[in-house]
Amino acid sequence: MRTLITSLAMLPLLIAVPRAATVTTVIGTGTAGLSDTEVANPYGVVIGPDGAMYFCDLDNQRIRRMDLTTGRTTVIAGTGERGYSGDGGQATEAALNMPHEIQFNADGHLFIVERDSHSVRRVDASTGIITTVAGTGEAGFSGDGGPA
Repeated sequence: MRTLITSLAMLPLLIAVPRAATVTTVIGTGTAGLSDTEVANPYGVVIGPDGAMYFCDLDNQRIRRMDLTTGRTTVIAGTGERGYSGDGGQATEAALNMPHEIQFNADGHLFIVERDSHSVRRVDASTGIITTVAGTGEAGFSGDGGPA
């Protein structure tokens, strides 16, 4: 059976709607926080190559992974500090700036769209190293034909 997992804009929870149309809260209490039961403005929900749920915890400045069997969450990227730093180091030691959307590619690398740093960053599936693949951290347009 397929299940839709979605966030509700500006509410600190994620819900699941299976085909049977029974709505279940996956994570969130209605109060913003950071724990196995709390989130703060979740966005960008995806199921990863390992079958776990990944999401942007926007106001906590983190990317989190939730094991759908145990309900345990772990931080995949972000320190909780709002900023743009950490390229070349572990993703868990990088500052993120309003992570808004995520997606995995065929190789299992995680791509993070950061709304307020105007960038796309990649977390290497093997090493956990984060790098910027598009954007400079500043809003702007430098023309066609240059680096992303």
